[in-house]
Amino acid sequence: MLSSLRAAKLLDGFRGAPPADRDALLLLVQRVSALVEALPELLELDLNPVKVLARGQGAVAVDARMRFAPLR
Repeated sequence: MLSSLRAAKLLDGFRGAPPADRDALLLLVQRVSALVEALPELLELDLNPVKVLARGQGAVAVDARMRFAPLR
């Protein structure tokens, strides 16, 4: 899935940058998916920006915003 992104070459290291931590990015996507399944009242989730660090150093969501359905 990540290889199909237009920015995929940036994850492999570009212009001297180290390769990104693809495993950490995949784990973040899996965790967000699990969160969406566990919380059906979650209407919106915005993680912006997500910084993918060098291989072995992880990925960080710098800012997050969530919107939930109103309580009934």
